[in-house]
Amino acid sequence: MVAPMTGVTVLEVANMIAAPSAAALMADLGATVIKVEPPTGDILRGLVLGPGVGPDPWFELDNRGKQGVVVDLNQAEGIDVVHRLAGNADVFMTNLTRDRQQRFRLTAADLHQVAPSLVHTSLTGYGTEGPEADRLAYDMTSFFARGGIQSLVTEPGGPPAAFRPGQGDHTSSLSLLAAVLAALRLRDQTGEGQVVEVALLHVAAWTISSDLSATLVTNANPELYPRDRWPSPLTCRFQCGDGRWVCPLHARPQGLLRCLRLGNGTPGMDRRSPLRHRCRPS
Repeated sequence: MVAPMTGVTVLEVANMIAAPSAAALMADLGATVIKVEPPTGDILRGLVLGPGVGPDPWFELDNRGKQGVVVDLNQAEGIDVVHRLAGNADVFMTNLTRDRQQRFRLTAADLHQVAPSLVHTSLTGYGTEGPEADRLAYDMTSFFARGGIQSLVTEPGGPPAAFRPGQGDHTSSLSLLAAVLAALRLRDQTGEGQVVEVALLHVAAWTISSDLSATLVTNANPELYPRDRWPSPLTCRFQCGDGRWVCPLHARPQGLLRCLRLGNGTPGMDRRSPLRHRCRPS
C-alpha cells in the first residue's frame, strides 16, 4: 500500500518539539524527511537523560523516521548545502526566528529563488510580524501562559496549572501538518510555491476559541468556578470512596434530571432550574 505522502521530500531545519514533531508525522505518512542539525546537535538531545547517556526518549519520539545531516549554518558553505537540499525538496520546515532566517538566507523569498514550488513552513512562538516576531518561546510561555490557557484551567485563587512537556507543541504540530497538507494541495494545483506560518500563540487562541467567541458576544471574561460551586453536578468531578475520581458528562441535564426525578428537593440541588444546580462534593 502506498503511503499518502510517498514521493514528498521534507527538509527540516528545526529543533525541540513543535516543528520536528510535525515532520515526524509526515515521515509516518510516507514522506522522506531530512533533518539538518548543527554540529552541537538538536538541543532536545540529552534533555531528559543527559548528554552522552544514550537515546533520549523525547528526541527519539519527535525525530522518528528521519534522515539526518550535520550542517554548520554559521559557515557560507553550510548555507549553500541547505540551499542545494532545498532545491530538491517539496517542503521546508523551520522554527528559526525571523532574524535567524534572514541571517542564514532561509526566508521564503530566499528559498523560492532556488526552489520556486517549495512550501516554506515556519513555526514560531508569536508570529512572523510585529514587535515579538523575533522573541523566543516555548509552549509553556507562549501557548499556555500567554495564550491564556493556564488561567482558564486554574480554579479561582489557586496556583497556575502545570502542564506536561510537549502538550502545546504537539497540539501545534497537528495544525502545522494540516496547513502543510493544504499548501501541498494548492501547490500541486497551481505549480506555485506556498508560505505556511503557524504560531504557538495562534494555536492557543484556537484551543480556547469557545471562550473567546463567547467573550465577543457577552463582553465579559470567562467565569471560573471552584469545584464546590460548579454550575452543574452532571459535569463536575467527584471523589469516590476508593480514592478514585469520576466525572459524569451530560451536556443537557434537563432531560436527564426529569427522567431520574432529581429536581424535587434532592439535597444540594436548586429546584428552580437544573442549569443552576451547584455541585456539593464531599
